[in-house]
Amino acid sequence: SAFDCSTYQDGDVINGKTTCCSNHNSVKNFCNGNDQCCACSGGGFVRKVANQCINRRRRRDVQQNSNSKKPIIDFFLNPNLKEQKSVLYNKTNAILYKVLSKENMAKIYTSLFELLWYSSLPCFSLPGLNSRNILKRCTFQGVRYNCSELFRTVPTDKGMCCSFNSRDAIRKSGYSQLLTKMRTKDLEIRQNSSASNGTRELMRIKSGQKNGLSLVLDQQSESVSFATMQQRFRGFQIFIGEASEFPVMEDRGIVVDTGRYTNVDISGYLLKAKADIRDLAPKDRRCYFADESNLELYSEYTYTNCRFECFLKRLAKEMKCVPWYMPQVPGFPACDPWTAKRFKHNLSRQRDEGCNCLPDCQGSSYISRTNSAPLRRCDSYNINRSPLCSFEDSLDPAAWAAAAKQVFGDNVPDYIENITDSQRNWYTDLDKEKEILYSLSKRGSYDAFKEDIAVVNFYFGKRDMTAYVTSAKKTWLIFISNIGEYLGLCLGISFMSLIELIYWMVIQFTRNSTRLSKHQHRE
Repeated sequence: SAFDCSTYQDGDVINGKTTCCSNHNSVKNFCNGNDQCCACSGGGFVRKVANQCINRRRRRDVQQNSNSKKPIIDFFLNPNLKEQKSVLYNKTNAILYKVLSKENMAKIYTSLFELLWYSSLPCFSLPGLNSRNILKRCTFQGVRYNCSELFRTVPTDKGMCCSFNSRDAIRKSGYSQLLTKMRTKDLEIRQNSSASNGTRELMRIKSGQKNGLSLVLDQQSESVSFATMQQRFRGFQIFIGEASEFPVMEDRGIVVDTGRYTNVDISGYLLKAKADIRDLAPKDRRCYFADESNLELYSEYTYTNCRFECFLKRLAKEMKCVPWYMPQVPGFPACDPWTAKRFKHNLSRQRDEGCNCLPDCQGSSYISRTNSAPLRRCDSYNINRSPLCSFEDSLDPAAWAAAAKQVFGDNVPDYIENITDSQRNWYTDLDKEKEILYSLSKRGSYDAFKEDIAVVNFYFGKRDMTAYVTSAKKTWLIFISNIGEYLGLCLGISFMSLIELIYWMVIQFTRNSTRLSKHQHRE
């Protein structure tokens, strides 16, 4: 018998047995409680949906009730809720401030450092802790390396980052010992004896694009937690500087976009100094040598280290703390999250006045030029030709895996099913419920090779670099020589003439005076 569906909509279950169909007002057959499809009077069919029995009128009532409950974003944007928001904010902060007071931060700093060390995306895979990591593949001068052999984790003004060819210049302290401890712990987790814990010799650099450092980077957007992103762009921030220089991303960081192949051509110039200027006072020669460091936090002097220490101490005195990931100023605890945010903001607004930092006598300065192009998809044109599209040496995720699975349809073999493809979900099921901009949570998946992954090649394009040599403009020997030159040029006086002048003025004058004295005595 026919059943009237006018009060139901597509997908509604009637008595747990049958489902209404699109564009039809009646149902021809019942499903009889099984999972088969229901035939409709006008043709077509829909599958049974269990445990749903909501007619159209009831659905409208539910929708009206849900509209009466405002979305979470209304709490942030509604001006009428400003007072309630302030009360809730102050109440929550009061609890957190009590837990994260300066006294408690000083007590728990070591444990907090170890905990927060693993709160950001690590440079390498850490079995048992985090399978996600930034560095996916590292090639140096045409040779594939385990990335942990070339890179290590270092502090920057933005947090912990991955560093190649850097050297520790932080003086021995509780902070430096924590860095060493955590690097050693990471090495033990990876069980990789060839990994770098900060003591490896610097790699020698050669010129040419093929002799550069090529990296595959992955920012793993799907693993980022809400309210933890501060950067205004999608991509990676890169710092290029000297080995002992503290990486200040805010000053000299360059941005590398995801979904692209980027070439970074590095050039620059060298600063050299002759030994004769060491005898001059720093204020006279207007520079410092690396071993002339009078810095408290760094064992080697660089202009960048000097400025950063000056800013760090100035803000530490002003805000009475230092963010946990930055070199710790003696006498000041780690900042709570709110103060750390203000500290970081104020750090970018500091000026050099009062720092008394002089340029480096010796060192190098680098200039980078970038060019990029979108990453190409994997197809029959480049399969097993492009490093990103190799069947035998594929990345994790594999750029070709999603397309390969579609070829097999519903019968995907296990050896392909187990390969991680590049399709990632924007949101987990739990995050979808927490997204205050709910319309965004309806997005499905994205391609990691467009949104997360970047390929970067760093290299020195030129074999030569310009060197600027600082030397004493005049030594005492040069000064005396210049006097002789000027006297000879202007007065015709040479060095021998000067000796003769001295002879006639001193020796001969003395002889004449003696003779005159004897002659007068005889008379």
